[in-house]
Amino acid sequence: MHTQSNLLTPKPIYSSAGYKKLSPVINLFRQKSCVEITLIEAAEMCFVSPSHFSRMFKTVFRCNFSEYCLRHKLYSAARLISQTERSITDISYELYFSSPSHFIAQFKRQFEVTPFKYRQNVQKRTRTKPQ
Repeated sequence: MHTQSNLLTPKPIYSSAGYKKLSPVINLFRQKSCVEITLIEAAEMCFVSPSHFSRMFKTVFRCNFSEYCLRHKLYSAARLISQTERSITDISYELYFSSPSHFIAQFKRQFEVTPFKYRQNVQKRTRTKPQ
C-alpha cells in the first residue's frame, strides 16, 4: 500500500525502467565529451523504435534528445574553456559545431555569457580564490 509520503518522494532517475533501457546511450554520453549520434542510431542502440526512444528519453530527461545532445556539447565546451587554453574556434570545431559563430550563439543562449567572457570569469575566480 502506498502512503502519502511514498507518493511525494520521487524515485531516483537511475532506478526507472526507461533509464535502464536508455543505458547504452547514456553510457556513450558519459564516456565522450562529444557524441555525434542521430536519434535513429540511438534508438537502434537501445533496441527500440525511434518514436518509442524519443518518448522514453523525454520522459526520463524532461527534454528531447536533440536538446540533450546540444547541452552535452555545451557543457563539454564549458569544461574545455575553463580547463584549457585552446581557442574558442578550435573548441567549436572539435565539438562539431557548424561554425564558431553558431557555437558562440548557442553557448550564450545556454550560459547567458559568451565563451570568451566565460573563460575570463573562470580565470578571475581562480585568481581571487583564497589559499
